Amino acid sequence: KKLRTRLYQKNAQTAFKNADTIIAVSEATALDLTDKIHFPYDHVKVIHEAASPVYTVEGRKHAHKRIQGINSTPYFLYVGGYDPRKNVTRLVEAFNEYIAPNHDIDLILIGAETAMQELAKGTNHLLEPLPASTIKDLHPTLAVRESRSRILLTPSLPPEALAEYYRGARALVNVSLAEGFNLPLLEAAACGTPLLTSDLTIHREILSTDSKNPTESALFCDPTSTKSIGEMMINFLRDEPLEQKLRAATQALRDTYTWEKAAQKTLALYHQLLT
Repeated sequence: KKLRTRLYQKNAQTAFKNADTIIAVSEATALDLTDKIHFPYDHVKVIHEAASPVYTVEGRKHAHKRIQGINSTPYFLYVGGYDPRKNVTRLVEAFNEYIAPNHDIDLILIGAETAMQELAKGTNHLLEPLPASTIKDLHPTLAVRESRSRILLTPSLPPEALAEYYRGARALVNVSLAEGFNLPLLEAAACGTPLLTSDLTIHREILSTDSKNPTESALFCDPTSTKSIGEMMINFLRDEPLEQKLRAATQALRDTYTWEKAAQKTLALYHQLLT
């Protein structure tokens, strides 16, 4: 309903009509795009995105000083938006019901400024299922531990600080209902962090690095089921060899998705269009 959204959509429609080729960030996006705007599929080029170098092992050499207290308690990490399709409310409910009562591990929600502000006003719906005593404002350092498990909220973080949160996490948990790509999965993988995510076509696409010999680079769940999300996290916590397997699997993702490869494919496409 916003003016900028209407202007964007109008300009995008004009661009689609005049375009010789469209670059899509995934096959799933390409298929959705050609279905919605009836653009010929053979004129769509898929070029996957990648994590910024700041999240890689090499990037760690240039990272800032480690954040005080970040590893004081094991934690699951969520990074992303807070609109309904991100499904954070169901993640919080699953954590509160299946993890918090029996496991000594926190859930850190990155970039939850609005949730923090609403919590102070008593109008927050994202965290309504939780007892107020379990929720802490994680800024600038970790709060003093008062309960077995907590939901910890942070403001948005610069990449260097976010990379440290990725590296310190037991796993990234992302249970979104719909995605065009989902860059936080690759950012976490670049940091060697295991991935727990929703069973979506796009996630299967980017997390299967070899189509001929697909390997499981993540644990998957039904994002519409709180029980399925909870069971996914429980299975991860109970199976140490599985955690190590998922951590090792991130190397293939780091090798597969790089901005150098994306740049080379984009440049080749430009040359193709000009000849």
